[in-house]
Formats: sequence, structure tokens, C-alpha cells
Amino acid sequence: MIFVLLAVSGKNWEPEAALYEFEIDGCQVWRQGDALRYGRGRVHDDSGFSASLPEQPSWSAAEIEIRTLLAEFRPILSSLTPRSVDINLRIGLTVGSSTAYVSSITFPVDLLAELATAKVNVSVTGYPTSDEPTGDPSQ
Repeated sequence: MIFVLLAVSGKNWEPEAALYEFEIDGCQVWRQGDALRYGRGRVHDDSGFSASLPEQPSWSAAEIEIRTLLAEFRPILSSLTPRSVDINLRIGLTVGSSTAYVSSITFPVDLLAELATAKVNVSVTGYPTSDEPTGDPSQ
């Protein structure tokens, strides 16, 4: 499975105002000083928003969703480029079983160009398919 999250964050800006201006709904919003979701008492040091895409069974399906997201968010991303915000596309891959194994993903040049033009950082992280131990536990 492939999971994709677009996160935009920075200091001294109003994420709600930007989302309202560009009529974008369905985003998770946080403010500087809000408690981190899994932060054990820590708080956000910036403000921002994130948009999650539905999980996809393949990279080709995820790539289509990413392109659709970039098209939808193009106006807001263009307006944010001159500001001091970080724009991050986080891609998570489950690996480890024959049904969920992804050996590699390839970013077409035009997608990379679009991400670069929008000043979007990209991270790709692999996650185990399950937390259950495999093999002989004595080893």
C-alpha cells in the first residue's frame, strides 16, 4: 500500500485563511502551540495544514492521485512559494509481503519538474507490512 500526505507548515502565517481564500476543505489544521497528536506533552512550533490522499495499492495509482492533488492545490501552493513555509509531500510505502511489496518507485521527469516548480520537498519512507515478528524468535 502507498500512503501520501501533503503538509504545509511555517511560522507567522494563518493556514486557515489560506485554505479559506482558495476554498480548500478537508485538511487537518494545527496552530503554533497546539499539542502534538502523539507528542507526549510537546507542542507544535509552527502552524500548518495537511491533506491526506486515500491509500493506493500501487505506485501508478498513487501517482495519479498526487497529480490530481497538485492540480487542485496549485493556486494555494503558488501563493505560498514566496512565504516562509515548508511544503512537503510525504510518501509511505508498506513493504515486506508478496501482496504489499514495492521494490521501487519511479518519479517521471515531468512530475519531478512540477514538484520542483511548486517548491515541494519529497520524502519516501518504507514501513513494515505488520508489527508481528517473523521467523524464529530465538534468533
